[in-house]
Amino acid sequence: MRKIRFGLTLLGLVFAGLAVGFGVTSAFTTPSDPAPAPTESTTSTTPTTSTAPPIPTSTAVPPSTPAPTTTAAPTPLVMLAWTAGGLPPDLAEAVESVGELGAFTSVHGEPAPVVAAYDGDEPVMNLTDGYRVELDSISVDPGEYAPFADAEDQAAIRALQEGEALLTATSAQLRSIVDTGSLVLTQGRTLQIVGVISDQSGAGAELVVSRQTGDKLGFTTPRFILSEILGNPDLAELALREAFDNPVPLRVRVTGESPFLRHGDAVLTQAAIKARFGEFSFRDIPGVRDVTIDPAWVSENIVEAEVPILGSVRCHRRFVDTIRDVLTELEEKELGHLVNPGQYAGCFGPRRIGASQALSHHSWGVAIDLNIGSNPRGNFSTQDQRLVNVMEGAGLAWGGHWLIPDPGHYEFITER
Repeated sequence: MRKIRFGLTLLGLVFAGLAVGFGVTSAFTTPSDPAPAPTESTTSTTPTTSTAPPIPTSTAVPPSTPAPTTTAAPTPLVMLAWTAGGLPPDLAEAVESVGELGAFTSVHGEPAPVVAAYDGDEPVMNLTDGYRVELDSISVDPGEYAPFADAEDQAAIRALQEGEALLTATSAQLRSIVDTGSLVLTQGRTLQIVGVISDQSGAGAELVVSRQTGDKLGFTTPRFILSEILGNPDLAELALREAFDNPVPLRVRVTGESPFLRHGDAVLTQAAIKARFGEFSFRDIPGVRDVTIDPAWVSENIVEAEVPILGSVRCHRRFVDTIRDVLTELEEKELGHLVNPGQYAGCFGPRRIGASQALSHHSWGVAIDLNIGSNPRGNFSTQDQRLVNVMEGAGLAWGGHWLIPDPGHYEFITER
């Protein structure tokens, strides 16, 4: 049996209500139902706002959280491999050389900038003045990728043609698209929506297109590889790491270790963030990674509140209680000195992770940066483990676990 290598910080929180196949992105296993999605859509003009209804609190697992020990992993298993910022070309060669691994596929991905959406012929969103929403999108080789999807979605994936796209279930409900329709992108291109597949089949993304379509849209960054495991998972991982003769940090997961086998699997997917906290339209500010978010959405969802230790914070209205509670707990445990108020770097911050990259979860006001001066991104951590334990115990993911560590960063992943 494969030994899970992660701690028990959030066990019983993240996995409450998860089904047997929840962490499986493979049709080699029993198909699983998509995660419940919101009942309200983001029907929009200019700009767009969304109020998120109550939904399950988590569809992702932090690196410190194991899969349930009471659920037997189905066989054969699937292995995920990814590196931060895109895959080096020799990773595919390494996967192909490992005898314990069978069929595999590489998945590309980029944000898709959308300015209009139609349910059938009925408009459900229309944005102007430079505003758009961005959909977490993946580009796949339909024939290679389909076997890793739920059985009922394989035919739809294999049938994808140029200019067509599939929405995942949560994305379809966010956009109020029932089955078919279309999306208009900022480049003036139109994607025909030809169906809706489960969130699992779409690897937690919002939009799935063929490789041919993705290449024309610029969805060309290789994000992750999925491969069938033919033998022992531990031996397969060991062989892969030995074959991958590259200093780039490599993340490897196996079916059951993460709800979605995809890149960036230590945090909630963008679809899950939108489903819980709302979807907004925005426009870029030239020359910087900051963005301007729909003022109506900000007014409705971002609040300023007084909390222990830090004083005034500006966060999402559905996140501020978590911050207040965790800081109160630190005070009650006489650990308040572990947080330096002078090195608090904010909660709500509308910006991209990097130039041309996806939106930071700070844009939703659901992340918080503490002791940032002595915990630079991509460098060493001076965070006291007692602080990390309290933050993770409150349902926050810690950036110190990431492939490119961000030890001053904590963000929402589940409720206590």
